[in-house]
Amino acid sequence: MSQQHSNPHAHPPAASHGHLKLRPIVLSGPSGAGKSTVLKLLMNEYPGLFGFSVSHTTRKPRPGETHGVEYYFTTREEMEKMIAAGEFIETAEFSGNLYGTSKQAIRNVANEMKICVLDIEKKGCDSVRATDLNAKFIQVRPPSMEELEKRLRDRNTESDDSLRRRLEEATEALEYGALPGKFHHVIINETVEETYNRLKAVLAEDIALVQQLRQEADEARLAVAGGWNAVPIEARSPSPEVVRVTGPTAAATVRAVQDSSASAPSDHGPAPAQQQAAPANASAERGTTLASATPTGNKRTEGSGTEPQSHSARTADPTEGLIAATPPSESGLCRIL
Repeated sequence: MSQQHSNPHAHPPAASHGHLKLRPIVLSGPSGAGKSTVLKLLMNEYPGLFGFSVSHTTRKPRPGETHGVEYYFTTREEMEKMIAAGEFIETAEFSGNLYGTSKQAIRNVANEMKICVLDIEKKGCDSVRATDLNAKFIQVRPPSMEELEKRLRDRNTESDDSLRRRLEEATEALEYGALPGKFHHVIINETVEETYNRLKAVLAEDIALVQQLRQEADEARLAVAGGWNAVPIEARSPSPEVVRVTGPTAAATVRAVQDSSASAPSDHGPAPAQQQAAPANASAERGTTLASATPTGNKRTEGSGTEPQSHSARTADPTEGLIAATPPSESGLCRIL
């Protein structure tokens, strides 16, 4: 059975910083522990909710590689300056080129409203812990060293020498994970299914938060695209005030607006009586003016292209381009229908 331990000595959560309320997830553990397997399952079940940071490198881009996608390509001089300034959580050098994961790259993932996943070992864990990133630290462990060795041998990818090195690294990783304050959660992987369920339970709050933030962002975009937001207009501006009404019930909506315009008090005197709406076939063309009300205060209507729908008469089959004039609200803002 997969086991999970929550560490009461782990560092308490730090204050949130903007989108950094989306905490990076440090998923650590020795090779063969199974962390890559459960991480793949997680990303398949929640596509787009998790992401990896883009690393920096001093090597030249290969054909087809794009700056900021595969890597942030930079110079050795610039990267050494960044290292000296403490901007990286971990760095390494391979074949004469520097590689590293920057703190800003992790923040960039959070700014995309994704949970950043860091697959790093003890040195990287200590570096992340020293930042304000407020990461959640999880270690996936094998049930025993004997089981770990069996899994590594079953891969048929290890020579005797590489197997020995991996087992030595695993021993160090497990000893590190047993130290107080190193991980918030330790999951012992006996079966993939149970381990994955444990991991989802640990990340349930994080998943719910990113889903909530994305929903709020989607609603905000719909509000802007759908015209729910108020468009600032001078309270008594001589310029015309135009609002747009869409949907198959647009004609009725326009008449209702005209009724309200006729009855609404105005600083310039009462609005004129309701005007007759144009024939329904006049709305067949985009931008057709359905009704034109010109009360005192220089209100008029204009033709338009595809326009946002009303949140009070929203429908999946809009009749586009129908518009009507309406008096400003008490705050001097144009009321979008």
